[in-house]
Amino acid sequence: MLLVAFLLAYAGFAASFNDFGSPLGTSKTDLKVERAFNAQLAAIPGKPRIPHTVQALQYNISVHPYFPAPGVSYPDEKNFTFDGHLRFHFKALQKLDFIQLDAQNIDLDYINIFDSSGLR
Repeated sequence: MLLVAFLLAYAGFAASFNDFGSPLGTSKTDLKVERAFNAQLAAIPGKPRIPHTVQALQYNISVHPYFPAPGVSYPDEKNFTFDGHLRFHFKALQKLDFIQLDAQNIDLDYINIFDSSGLR
């Protein structure tokens, strides 16, 4: 069944990194393993980034990084972290009970999903 409603998903997210910029762990080995794994994933031709049950119409992301710098102030717990906002406008290609999106080492603060009439 083709569901013609457009859905709009909003997500707020945050992630933190250690001194090496790795969200996995604190060792250089963790960073090497993560980079190798990500390189393998990126090299897979045709690997879907979103489910086949949806069609992406618009994808906007904003990222606010927190890195120490002269003249820049923010709470200490924000060091080497970032906040962001994602707006993903998509069309469901069939009736859906759930939508699975990949998010590695990201804490989602909230998710809102709306249909084409603006209802949650």
